[in-house]
Amino acid sequence: MPPKSGHYLVAATVYTDPAVVAGVWEVLSDGEWRQRVLGVVEERVLGLLFEAFSILQVANKDKWFTLLPHYIAELCEKTDNDERRRHLFLYVVLTSLASDTVSAVRRLLRGSQKAKFVEMVREYRERVESMWAQYPPWVQGRLRGLLANLHVV
Repeated sequence: MPPKSGHYLVAATVYTDPAVVAGVWEVLSDGEWRQRVLGVVEERVLGLLFEAFSILQVANKDKWFTLLPHYIAELCEKTDNDERRRHLFLYVVLTSLASDTVSAVRRLLRGSQKAKFVEMVREYRERVESMWAQYPPWVQGRLRGLLANLHVV
């Protein structure tokens, strides 16, 4: 077992201390903060933040399941950077799969900016469909609802 470094202690605290989770949610639920920080932070840092948010989402469910994908979708709609939009779109998909919801994906693919997602949706569908036979049945089951909604309308 590795020594208890600061990283491990912080991770353990987040999982065990509801006050920390509540504090993170309070910051994350602030739309201005999301735009000011998550809207411009370096891609690598954004990835680390969303990895942490995804872990908190699964561990805490409730509002994390219903709102986190929409918070990311909002950022995705507002960005002018194509590469950032691509990353954010994939984070919407990831958090939607984790929460077994599709409303944030539908929001993007039926909203006023839907044309910006046509290529991303096509690429994602092709990637999933090319690997479909290798997925165990439970993964296929999780993906069915998402795939049924991955059409730009």
